[in-house]
Amino acid sequence: MRQSSNYSEFGWPKSTVQFCVLFAVGLLSVSASLQTPTASVALAAARKAVSPSGAPLVGLRITGTLSVHRTDGSKDTYPVEVRIRIPSSYLRIDREAELVRQSGFNEEALLNKITPTRPSAQVVSQYPPDQIETERARFRRLLLGLAAVSLAGSEVTAVERAVVDGRAVDLLHMTDVRLKELKLGVTPSDGMPLVVVARQSVVLPLKPGEAIAGRPPAQTLDVYQWFEDRREVFGHRLPFVIRTVAGGIELERLTVTTIDVNAALGPHDFDK
Repeated sequence: MRQSSNYSEFGWPKSTVQFCVLFAVGLLSVSASLQTPTASVALAAARKAVSPSGAPLVGLRITGTLSVHRTDGSKDTYPVEVRIRIPSSYLRIDREAELVRQSGFNEEALLNKITPTRPSAQVVSQYPPDQIETERARFRRLLLGLAAVSLAGSEVTAVERAVVDGRAVDLLHMTDVRLKELKLGVTPSDGMPLVVVARQSVVLPLKPGEAIAGRPPAQTLDVYQWFEDRREVFGHRLPFVIRTVAGGIELERLTVTTIDVNAALGPHDFDK
């Protein structure tokens, strides 16, 4: 009968072998955690990457030029301004050639309206009853991509290493009260927010030569909002290019001219 031994086949005490195995498993676990951080750690690190001093962002005024690809296939470029007061107010003002279009909300008030630039012109605008929820969702996506700011009702649940449009990211999966399948892609090298992905109903522009009677049908697609060309503005690393892409088509490109950090925005800045 073979007797048991306290030594392994390599001549080491079994207790030593067991310790080495456990230590090696521990090293593998540590290595894996270093490669892909936990979701909450990754989100906090992204906020820190944008605002390394820890100074809070309470308001922003962003101005720039917007290039849009309309649903009828045409393209246009015009000035745009975005006003943000965290967490209560958001207003976007599109100054098109013949009209000024504003959208957003202030607390519980919807700010959407269209004003023609020619006094003789008339514009009729109608919005669905839940339009304010649409504006709140846009606001939440924008804050998440600008500075990894998540509002109440949004929680990060998981993180994975992924590739989005050829770029490696730590992809944070989030649950949100207003957005479906919300994800934030963070650059692994510097922890900076790069892309926000949300499942949405979207109408894609007509292709050249394509003819459709009436409005093109809406599709449910992943919409990618890219936050690029970050520069330091009063201690915050903020994007100067914001692109919205769906179905492989760039729907909007905001080229930022100025960002006023913690702008003194009052109620009069969010009037209808």
